[in-house]
Amino acid sequence: MRVQLLAILLISAGPGKSDVLPGTFVIGPEQVWIEVSESGETMWVGPDAEERTLVLSGPDITIVTQVTDEDAAAMLGVRGLVAVVPASHSCDDLSEALSYSVVTLGPSPVTDGPLMSCGTLEVSVTPGAILLQRDQVDQGQSWAWVPGAGFEDRLE
Repeated sequence: MRVQLLAILLISAGPGKSDVLPGTFVIGPEQVWIEVSESGETMWVGPDAEERTLVLSGPDITIVTQVTDEDAAAMLGVRGLVAVVPASHSCDDLSEALSYSVVTLGPSPVTDGPLMSCGTLEVSVTPGAILLQRDQVDQGQSWAWVPGAGFEDRLE
């Protein structure tokens, strides 16, 4: 997990951002911090360390999708990211309890969620929505996150 996060940090930071603090990475004009403490992790978003907003906390935050390049943001209508954390809700296998959230980026970041799942969801960006789907073999549940409306259950 830490190796994945480090890879994301190295890939996302890119050149030319000398004011980026260690432990942060850049998504568009914002910086994202995932800070680790004894009680878990916290994710902050903002233009800099002084003007950042707490957007998510949990035991082990993983960013699974970033909607930040111009084409993807134009297709969705906003810039944002999807993150997942282990959760404690009831599932047959507690190790599969996950909580998904969508964070809309911009001057006033907004967090929608959590969307609780008993297993990994496939995340894809479509025109006007982010789709979160269970494997078809495993009941085929799906949800859409729509900017300004939040999560909607989709029947298959």
